[in-house]
Amino acid sequence: EYAEFAKKFYAASNRDRSPASFYQTLLAVCWGCPSRSHSDADAFPLSVYKASDSISVAFRPTDDKLTGVARRRGSITLKGIGHTELARSASGDASLVAITCNTVYAGLPELFLLHEGCEVIGETLQSSRLTRAGTTPIVLPPASATFNYSLPPKLSRALGDAKLQRSDLPVHIHRAELSLPCPLRSGIDQSFSRRVSRPFGRIQTSVLVPDHGLAGDVGHLLSWRPVPRPGHPPHFFPLVRSFDLPSHFKYTLNCLCINFNLLDFHLRTSVKHKAKCQDPINKRP
Repeated sequence: EYAEFAKKFYAASNRDRSPASFYQTLLAVCWGCPSRSHSDADAFPLSVYKASDSISVAFRPTDDKLTGVARRRGSITLKGIGHTELARSASGDASLVAITCNTVYAGLPELFLLHEGCEVIGETLQSSRLTRAGTTPIVLPPASATFNYSLPPKLSRALGDAKLQRSDLPVHIHRAELSLPCPLRSGIDQSFSRRVSRPFGRIQTSVLVPDHGLAGDVGHLLSWRPVPRPGHPPHFFPLVRSFDLPSHFKYTLNCLCINFNLLDFHLRTSVKHKAKCQDPINKRP
């Protein structure tokens, strides 16, 4: 019963763009750096181009195509996404980016970063649409997408093998945080609720996180996270954190000389969320 409830929770989040709907944070290692260091979570228009019977390419429609008629017909959908650049290589050729979104539908994170002027390392289709005129990134139409696109020579050399192909690399996207619908029943009817106004029950985890001097709930794999609501008390969601990066992530970050500490990231994120909830603008008048 909870599994069905969770499916409905995430499906509803895909259609919503309130702060509570952005239920996951992804880390992406990119070749290139985003044009903006930060963007608040906002609507991103997305369509899908069918290149063949087996290949579909997501793309951002041009502004003249963003009409209400197109949305009602389902040819354009709006998804929620934002980003923050966390670190970059000393050379400025690569970066680590945090993506906050309410879906990964049709490769939304990869498409979003493409329009920021960088490609996710290991991604094999959207990256072929990114070209440059001098130092200016240009995104080609979806019909230009191809799998037969070689790695930038500078990237393959940095990874230690000039003969590397895109297909040799895993996609460098890692889910660092995921909000869950509360798995505990509440209320008179003892039903599951999409949002709860206070933490309750008891959270236990069999995974031990080393003590790195992190304060409060930051050192726990599973904890309650407050989500601000302007003019109202915050909602709370159980939050699952990843406390380790995949081996290929670590290897690539090391090769690209990108310094990043995942535990520090969780600490900063936790402090930021609590500060938002304590901001007077997010408190009840």
